[in-house]
Amino acid sequence: MNPTPPRMAQWLFRISAHRSDRTDMLDDLAEEFATRLHRDAVGPGPARAWYWRQVRSSLVPNLTQRFRRAPHASPQGRMEYMRRFWQDLRYAVRSLLRKPVFAVVAILSLAVGLGATTVVYSIVDAAVLNPFPSSMDRLVGVGSAFPHTERSDIGYIEVHSAPEFADVKRESTTLEHIVAFDLGNRHIMAGDRPERVFTAFWWGNAFPAMGLDPALGRGFNSDEIRQSEPVAVISHRLWTSLFAADRGVLGETISVTGDQYTIIGVMPPNAMLGGSDLWLPMWANPETMARGRRQFQILGRRKAGVSLDQVNTELAALAGSIEQEH
Repeated sequence: MNPTPPRMAQWLFRISAHRSDRTDMLDDLAEEFATRLHRDAVGPGPARAWYWRQVRSSLVPNLTQRFRRAPHASPQGRMEYMRRFWQDLRYAVRSLLRKPVFAVVAILSLAVGLGATTVVYSIVDAAVLNPFPSSMDRLVGVGSAFPHTERSDIGYIEVHSAPEFADVKRESTTLEHIVAFDLGNRHIMAGDRPERVFTAFWWGNAFPAMGLDPALGRGFNSDEIRQSEPVAVISHRLWTSLFAADRGVLGETISVTGDQYTIIGVMPPNAMLGGSDLWLPMWANPETMARGRRQFQILGRRKAGVSLDQVNTELAALAGSIEQEH
């Protein structure tokens, strides 16, 4: 049985939208819901969250439009509109008073249900649908294809070498704020509490690429990246769990696999790229690292006015030249 859009959301949309619009709009929402369900292939959760988002954002405009379409252009129309409104309100109150127990149970059930739905949606909206600020549609990841292998459908996560990253950063005219990163695990110690955390090693400053700023402190500067200085940016989760959300954490030290790192920033609550709790600067020398040693992922931002097709066309041409040369 195929999952369907949330019934409560459909009901809210039906009562808010004007009769002449609701059928077409519900059909459009259902079609997009089915498309997202098929595309994501991870269960109905993200598609349902998207549906709730659409309904929530349309409630006020729908009600406003419905009110504008009401027959109140003249004084007689306004009086008739208000008369019907009060008539409906009195009927609703009398119905509730006739069955007070049922009314209380229904109201409490709706309150608990709507409250829980709002909490869950808020979490999903912040952590899954909109974990970063606006203009995040310009953030892109650079992948690789290996058409001459026995299996051309093989996918790789860490697909770029240091020389290849240098090629992209030097040659690309459609991307800006290009950075590379590697992922791994590190043992950390804050005080006497050990913990193993997923760690991102950044070759470049990730914050401009993502279009965000640390919630507290700052990101890495160019000297810290080039010299792989022992400085660290920690996740909001680590800040609250290990440091009790102490705003004086900046300048404190944290042991990373036995080495002391100075904390210079705290990430925003929802920014956990790849689940990493710890961000460290790193430097790689493209001139001394083998081109076949692939360990990096690459991120960048499309320049203003540049389409994704233009980026792909440029990168395809660059990949062809790299293939011919190496």
